[in-house]
Amino acid sequence: MRRHSRMVMVLVMTLLALLLPASVQANAGGTPNPGPAKYPAYYGGQVVTILMGPSGNSQNDNQLISGCFGLGPKYTGSAADAATLPVMYGLYVPGATQMRCPGTGLQLHDMVLTAVPGDPGYSPWVVVAACLPGAAFDASKMPYTSAAAVENAVAAGELSCTRTTRVLLSPVVGGHTQ
Repeated sequence: MRRHSRMVMVLVMTLLALLLPASVQANAGGTPNPGPAKYPAYYGGQVVTILMGPSGNSQNDNQLISGCFGLGPKYTGSAADAATLPVMYGLYVPGATQMRCPGTGLQLHDMVLTAVPGDPGYSPWVVVAACLPGAAFDASKMPYTSAAAVENAVAAGELSCTRTTRVLLSPVVGGHTQ
């Protein structure tokens, strides 16, 4: 009897260990299976909509996960290819309001794009540059709504941005007009 109880307990714990991460990821968007993950991003002083993925909420084994966000498929291109991609600045600074892990308040940040459809060099793939407050950061200047504003803030010591090796599939799907 005791051996049977132990086997049942091991089976239950194994099932929980296997199923719990999938249920947490499925609910990362706030509701089960919410479809493609759409998020706001700034470009040229306006808000555009991007898909994060576009399989950002899928349970695909090729999914890149960061915190509570499904970031879509892992990039399989070369580093040389990645060097030519447009940048998405992720601003992890006080005053950011666009992105938050649902129900947690964690990972609050804004996103600023360097290119949208119709721009030379636009690609739905982007390289992330992580930006933190610089020595001269002033939250009253938030939000930074264009790549030029971010780059000027870097030059002024207000932001410190580091280009990462993280490449995301994040096509612009709304809000931009040429």
